[in-house]
Amino acid sequence: MSVAHDGPKLLMLDRMPWWGSLTAALTLGLFSGIIVYLFVVPWQRKRIILSGPSGEKKTALCTCDKRETTAMSIISENPCSSNSDTKEVAAPKLRGNSSASPLLIVGGSNAEESQAESDKKDEEQPEVSKLFSFLQVLTAGFGSFAHGGNDVSNAIGPLIALWAIYAEGSAKQEADTPILILLYGGLGISAGLWIWGRRVIRTLGQDLARITPTTGFTIEVGAAVTVLLASKAGLPVSTTHCKVGSVVCVGWASRGGEGVSWKLFRNIAFAWLITVPVAGCLSAGCMAIFKEVLTL
Repeated sequence: MSVAHDGPKLLMLDRMPWWGSLTAALTLGLFSGIIVYLFVVPWQRKRIILSGPSGEKKTALCTCDKRETTAMSIISENPCSSNSDTKEVAAPKLRGNSSASPLLIVGGSNAEESQAESDKKDEEQPEVSKLFSFLQVLTAGFGSFAHGGNDVSNAIGPLIALWAIYAEGSAKQEADTPILILLYGGLGISAGLWIWGRRVIRTLGQDLARITPTTGFTIEVGAAVTVLLASKAGLPVSTTHCKVGSVVCVGWASRGGEGVSWKLFRNIAFAWLITVPVAGCLSAGCMAIFKEVLTL
């Protein structure tokens, strides 16, 4: 619906009436729903059922014929004969999502064991996690679509204004934005994600709150819908801000006050407030330098 209603002039979708856009969106949605129901749902059900209720593996420490051997095996499989002594030790488990803590818990202190038990209580059912892990791929695509439709325009807005002044002699743009400028903005935002995006991903996905497949699904859907509606309304919102709001609210709703790092959230909000005056001062300084140079 967001593409069909008042869509790009290049595809002549701007000439389509609202009822035509609604009909096209409902038809495509119904067709996609049938495909999902007939093919994707049985495939996911079969994949989850075949994987079993628990995908945990254990390390079996066995003594076969007085020779010590160590092997990775599933619980249902016994690597030793019935006469051998078998000791099952739980395999290393992941600690909660936090880049400030070790990734694996191999065993040791009581604090580590209590932390592992606490994380185990907060874990979701394996079947639910596997289902929403697949759904997160779809919602990530949805979020990327909303991100590109909104943040690229924010990034290249000043560039488009400069092009309009150069081409038309006025900042009031009458012609459509050239495709090359839009392509430049898309490549630029992709390059930024590739180079430094991992820092933002680590901050939001690990340090700010503990995210599971179900909460991640909820976060992505809520943020993408918000950004998409704002884009259709012409509001220049930030996808990152929407993601932060979704992470904080979902983390608080799922685990209470302990589900969010409020200290990190305070730093993020403080950075939001600082960037606006700093960017304004830098821009004013650059303009003052240009004026001095041009008057010489």
